[in-house]
This record gives sequence, C-alpha cells and structure tokens, in this order.
Amino acid sequence: MQKNYDMKQTNFYTTMLKIKRTALLVVGLTLFQVLAWAGPRSFQQAQAIAERQAALQGIIMDQQQVSKARKQYLLNGSSSSETATSYYVFDNGSDKGFTIVSGDDELPEIVGYSAHGNSENLMKTEGCAAFLKAYQKFVAAFTQGDAKARKILAEQRALKADGRYQQPKITPLLGDIAWNQLTPYNNMCPEYEDSELSTTGCVATAMAQVMMYYKYPKELKADIPAYTTATNKLKVNAISKGEKYDWDNMLPTYTEGEYNTTQADAVAKLMFHCGAAVQMDYGDSSGALLRPEDMSTYFGYDADLLQEVYRSVYTLAEWKKILDRELEAKRPIIYGGVRSYERGHQFVCDGSDGEGLYHINWGWSGDCDGYFDITLLDPDVPGTGAGTPADGYNRDCSVIIGIAPDNESKDEPLIKEHSLYADAYENHRKCTITNGERKNASEQFSLTVTPVFSNPTHNKFEGLVALGIRNADGSYTPITQRKKVAMEARKPDGEYAINYPNFNLNYAFPVGTTVLYEIYSTDNGNNWDVCAYVENVVPFELEATSTSLTLNGNKLSADLKSNEAIQFDMDNSFDITIRNDSQREYLGLINVYTSETSTKPTFNEGSRRAEEYMCVPAGESKTRTITLYQPANENEMYVWVTDRDGEILLDGVKFKVGESTGISQITAQNNVRISSAAGVLTIVSAESKLIPVYSIGGQFITKLSLSAGIPVQVNLRPGIYIVAGRKVAVK
Repeated sequence: MQKNYDMKQTNFYTTMLKIKRTALLVVGLTLFQVLAWAGPRSFQQAQAIAERQAALQGIIMDQQQVSKARKQYLLNGSSSSETATSYYVFDNGSDKGFTIVSGDDELPEIVGYSAHGNSENLMKTEGCAAFLKAYQKFVAAFTQGDAKARKILAEQRALKADGRYQQPKITPLLGDIAWNQLTPYNNMCPEYEDSELSTTGCVATAMAQVMMYYKYPKELKADIPAYTTATNKLKVNAISKGEKYDWDNMLPTYTEGEYNTTQADAVAKLMFHCGAAVQMDYGDSSGALLRPEDMSTYFGYDADLLQEVYRSVYTLAEWKKILDRELEAKRPIIYGGVRSYERGHQFVCDGSDGEGLYHINWGWSGDCDGYFDITLLDPDVPGTGAGTPADGYNRDCSVIIGIAPDNESKDEPLIKEHSLYADAYENHRKCTITNGERKNASEQFSLTVTPVFSNPTHNKFEGLVALGIRNADGSYTPITQRKKVAMEARKPDGEYAINYPNFNLNYAFPVGTTVLYEIYSTDNGNNWDVCAYVENVVPFELEATSTSLTLNGNKLSADLKSNEAIQFDMDNSFDITIRNDSQREYLGLINVYTSETSTKPTFNEGSRRAEEYMCVPAGESKTRTITLYQPANENEMYVWVTDRDGEILLDGVKFKVGESTGISQITAQNNVRISSAAGVLTIVSAESKLIPVYSIGGQFITKLSLSAGIPVQVNLRPGIYIVAGRKVAVK
C-alpha cells in the first residue's frame, strides 16, 4: 500500500495532496544494543517467561532451543553482563512455534507467540520482520522516556486494570487459509524484467484471503478498467464483469506437487483480479492502495459497512473496541500502515487470545502467523532519535473494517467519520492578530486566520466551513463568516483535496483562554461538527486580558552543544535540547539548518541538515543526539533550529572547527582496546568475542569477530561510531 507526500497546486485555495503509502515497517532485525535502559530483562528472566507461555500451550520447551536462543542473543552483541536488548526469541521445538519476550521489564512480557513453525522464518516473513523492527523502535523510544510511548503504555496498563474491559477470545477466522505472493498465486500476474512474474502484492494477498474466508463473490461485479503500472510501465488489460470464481477448486494452502492446474488457476485468477482492481504497481515487490470502495464496487462487499479508519484518531481503548467488535462479528480486518522510503506490508487480523494479543495472518503461507501486540505500536511515537515524521515506524496506521458480503439492506456506518480534517499543508495554516489592543473587555479584537481543511475521506464534501468555539454542552458555534466549499473525495492514487480560505474575525474575546476550532456543517449551518486534527496540528489558542490579546504559541527554546571538537569532512555529533515552556505538549519536527557563513540560509530541503521528530511535554526539556556534516576547508559552522511551523528557536549559532579529538588507545569495557587513524579502526580484545559497530545514530555497520590478543582492522569513512559501548571518532 502506498501514499506519496508529493504536492500539486490546482488553484490558489484548493490543492491536491498526494500521499504514497510506503513501508509500514522496516525489514530486518538489527538490534542497537548500546543503550543504557532503566529496566532490562535478563536472558534468564525472559527464558522463564517463554517457558511459561509454552506451557500454557501444552508444550515443554526444548532445552536445545534455549541454548540456541542464548547463542543468538550473544551473536546480537549481548553478553553475560545482560546488556539490554529489545526482545528475545525462543523456539519451543521443531515446528512447535515460538515466543517473543520483551527485553524491558516495564513492558508487557509477551510481544508475540505462535504454536507452529519456528523463528528462523521471522527474518524471511516480510510483515513479521517489519513488525519486530517497529517494536524495537517503540522500546527505544519508551526507554528514553518518550512521553508518547509512555502514554501508550499507561493507556494499556489502565485498560488492563479496568475490570470493565475484557478482550474477547476469538479463534482465527481464516482457519487454515495460508496464501502468499508467489507461485501459484502469481501465475497470472504480468511479467516484468527478464520475463519474471510479478508478485501478487500484499494488498491482493490480504484481499484474496478474506474473500476465500467468505467464498464470495460468485463473479466479478463490475468491469475493471485497463491501466499502465507506474514503475515498470506494464500494460494491464481490462477485465469484464461476470468472470466466475471457482471457489470449490481453491485450496486453503498450496504445497508444491500437491495441487493441479485447475486449482492453481482458480487462486491465480482471484489474486490477479484483486491486484487489477486496486491498480497494483506490479514488479518484484508489488504495491497498491486499497480503498473500501474497491471491495464493494468490484467484489460486491457491503458498501454501507466498509470503512477505513485511522489509529491516530482514537485512544487505545477505542481502537481495541473497534478491533474487538469486528472480530466478534466474525469479520476479518485488513490492517496496514506506513513507513516512508521502505516497502510496507498489509496483513489480516482475524482473531484474539483474550489476553490482549491479536492473531495475525502475515500472508506468507502461514510463516510466523500467531498472536502479536499490534495495538502497542502507535503512529505518534518516533523511533530512537527519529529524524522525520516519515521515519516514525507505524505512521498513518489504518484498518479496513466492515468487510462482509452485501446484505442488500441499508446499514448505518459502523463508526461516525469526520467529513473534514484540520491540516497544515506547507505552513499555510496561520493566525495573525491585526488588532490586539482594546480599552475594555467589551470591545473587539481583530484577527486574520487561514485554517487548512483537508478531505482524505472517500466521500466528496459539499458544505460550510468556519472557525468556532466549543460550548459547555459539547456543541460548536461559529464566530466567523461561513464559507461554502466543495472538496472531491480522495483519488485512487491517494490524492486528496486541500482548501485554505481566509477569515477576517472581529470578536470580543472574553478575558482568559479561548480556543478556536476548525468546524464544518453539512446541513447548511443547522449543525456544526469539529474537524479531526491531523498529527502535529492543534486548535488555535488565544489569551485575552481586558486590554490585550496574544496567540499562545509553542513557547519553545533550543540549545545545541558539540560533543567533540568539530572536524573537517566528517559527521560531527551534537546534542540538541528543546525546552517547552507552554502549557501544551509539543509533538512534531525540529529542523536543523547549517551554513558556512552567518547569512541565514533559505529554510528548505537543500539547507536542512537534520530533522528530529520530538515529543516534549509541557514544562519539560528533551535532548536528542544528531550528526551534522562539516565540509572540508570550511572553518566555521553556523546553525539554525526551527520548530514544525518554521519559527526560529536558534538563530545562527557559530561553531568553530577544532583540532582532531580522535580517540586512540581507549580501554573500553570488557578489556577492549580501540584506536583509529587514516580511516582505519583497529580493535584488540583480551578475549575472543563478537563486537558490533554502529553509527552514532544507531545504524548497524558491521560485526567484528575478535580472537584474544589479535588486532582486527576495518576501513570506515570519517565519522563518529559506537564500538564496544564507546564513541570513537574516525578521521
């Protein structure tokens, strides 16, 4: 599933915002083990938890598997000193499943488990590997004290402690249905380079598995138009309605040598139709965007019930209620999310264990299917020192609910959806006080306000928009003029409409705080609803006295310190601290720009050198480590820091290039000696061991195998690295 953050302007007030959904999560399980965490869970503690979980499934854990888990734990860079890890993986035995245990004792013990298969496929199963990477990032944020991560955990604990909530226990609805994206499922998908068959795509596999559950429809309900794929320019022919589906010849699983041509063709046809219906971008890693109307228009699923809902709009309790209600109604859920610059994954949630975990069918022939703590991963939480919102691990997480054959009756929506959202779009959202003084409390102040309304829904909006205040009974009253707008529904490729009208407001604000909300009406102003607020956007807040009016901003300040003397032609490490003196939490981007002169650069992608996605609670400070590159032969570095709205927090602070402070002959932990010179890192250990090397930002670089007393060298580009728990500068 894809979105694209490219933007195109169609006129002065209305703009189409295209979002390409790329990866929900990153593939791979590299663990950054050098963080000092408050409550690491030891290997022995994790083992006891895993053995207890296996016993609940009637399994006695194979001790050979325990030894294997410890070996893998050591290979990942940990030791008997119990260096912290994000999670532990224990196999129960040969094809008896596995248990994933959290590496922090403040977090729920079980991350996920399965009663079949083994953990060696975790790395091979795209969705599961991605989920675990997401979990790793959540743990890193949590252990660094990230307010959002801790809020999520607090929500989960409160929900668990609330005797009124009990998760239902739902046996996996898909049963033994376990399909994937390759042979025979992709037999009818178009060929791309060198006559290779495209994969079906995770969207098509998720759709097809849910349809197999219902064995519906009997035939294609509408013509699927022809199209050309975006990446490989493959021509996909039109498909006429009325094409039949051979459910009786579709198998729940396909094992090589155990199915015939008719059975292969039956499932391949369904998979191809699903892909064509969502205009799959076919290739070696096919991607697409699934809309509720694709399921209703082409395959006859109930348009009244189908909805796409987003995690960011709901509390944890509300989100669990949505999932639980669907599963209790015996309706599988198609679940997905976003991580930019990387391929994502969409999967089916079809059951729950009654203990807080949900059953996931990853769409990889049953590999790693099991119960996982998917609700813990919230789109608002960045990763360790997360760079941009796009680098957050589970952004724009959403589900398709209400998936059921059309019952041919009129149904009320399962969830009331907001028709419009309050957005920001390229900093067009503004509030300017044009007259902020008055003689007494009865006189008016004057404002010019430009809100940004967006329509990412699947329905066209025609109605009124305004700015208003919230009444004591929870209703809203407009205090500006009302403007009529028409905004098209989101397009198949993810584009949606943006509208940013101007409002001139003259109003006698009462003494105290007044909050201005973006509101809309669909019944000519008889009733008003508040917009849903997208991430990082909050209502306007104004503070009035009897004589003056001020806009309550973020009230942020910044401090930047170099960790070492700045070096030429290399990445240099800095600590950036953001202080929030407002009464509201700050959640959003902190942008860092640099120049070799004191002239303020244009704040754009070309001059931006770092981005931090930070959550800073009201009245608190947060510090993150960043790296800034200093070009060769430039003696000075000037740095500017801005918030998400472009407000300058640090204005052209100067840093001067100094002599090298490259570390040599360091005695690190565990009797490891490190030196660096001319781009070569040399490590000598008093005992044989494996030592991982990370960038200063936590990215895994390499792993060195050391024999006692024998130097090992590795070539590295100039920069700062983490080796054996210490910072090392390589020049």
